Amino acid sequence: MSTDNLAIPEDFSAFLYWLKEKTEDFWSKDPKTSTGNFKCEEWIYGAKWIGLTDDEIDAVEAKYAVRFMPEHRAFLRILHTIDRKEKIEHADEDGVVIEERPFFYNWLQDDKEIKEYLDWPFRTIFEDVTSPNGVWLKALGGKARFRGRKKGPNHAMVSGSTSLASFEKPPVPGK
Repeated sequence: MSTDNLAIPEDFSAFLYWLKEKTEDFWSKDPKTSTGNFKCEEWIYGAKWIGLTDDEIDAVEAKYAVRFMPEHRAFLRILHTIDRKEKIEHADEDGVVIEERPFFYNWLQDDKEIKEYLDWPFRTIFEDVTSPNGVWLKALGGKARFRGRKKGPNHAMVSGSTSLASFEKPPVPGK
């Protein structure tokens, strides 16, 4: 990428379109024949950004119970993901294995990965609090107990609830 014409727009949407143009231009140069100092990797050669429509963004918000800020919605409309997955090579006992993984997660296709990342904060805190040597601040009072031993995380927390409805304080002796 040359340093010519690198005036970065100040307007956020204009910046996103500028970034799209610059990255797609960089990815359009064949790494096998490019003479530049910086070459894209072969797997990303020819890649294009795929944006989402407002209806698709609304559907994603409903599906995952999330709310995107206007700036994030603009990002999703312009630079949501690219049209291919990253190819990762590694060796195992059978030889070279090539795996594909999302370079940018696709909110319409990468359901398993997105749910895993959305569940991670609650799952991590839940495990810290409910494990035998769990973390619980004295300032919070008696340690909460989890009502009904569930194996999975409390998805009500992930879906935006700030209530700890599934937790209860231990009984106070003598009451």
